[in-house]
Amino acid sequence: MTEPLIKPFAHPVNDTLMRALFFPNEFSPEECQRLQAIPADADLTRHYQQIAAQDMPVYTQNGRFESELLPYQPQNEWLFDRLGKILQSVNQDYYQFELGNLAGTQRVNFGPGDYLDWHLELGEGLFSLRKISLILFLSPASEYTGGKLEIGSSSQRHQNQSQGSLLIFPAYFMTRIHAVQSGKLAFLQTWVHGKNPFA
Repeated sequence: MTEPLIKPFAHPVNDTLMRALFFPNEFSPEECQRLQAIPADADLTRHYQQIAAQDMPVYTQNGRFESELLPYQPQNEWLFDRLGKILQSVNQDYYQFELGNLAGTQRVNFGPGDYLDWHLELGEGLFSLRKISLILFLSPASEYTGGKLEIGSSSQRHQNQSQGSLLIFPAYFMTRIHAVQSGKLAFLQTWVHGKNPFA
């Protein structure tokens, strides 16, 4: 009797590593409006964009959109604490990566004609430590047309983008956002780092 070409491993497998996870109505419309009104940190935004241009050139060159970093201030602790707990809980239940802390939270705005082509959430330097990406949709779907987010590395190609909903996926997923035709699409995005880059 011949041996199988691929022998089963004794280690447990994880069938969720190629899944994007969607959680509807995690934030209320009032909370989404509050998040859109938080003043951005101009210095932090400028610093982030300079590093991203160097270590994630595909991300910065393959689209047109506006992004701004939210400041780490006491009045925003409720947000960072909540996002951190959500990511830790989702990771424990699904991905089971070794995680550290949140690594920046940006608010992204897409107006008419704005888009973001296929890209990874990973890069060089500190961007190589990203493990999980989280997107929180701030705009009601009725306020824009186009702007569909597409995931190429998952069985779920297109995602529900209802206001207050979360989309969570590993940083090695390829994603893009189709051009907005009218109105404005806004969302928050944050990442959680790990101790080591993906092998």
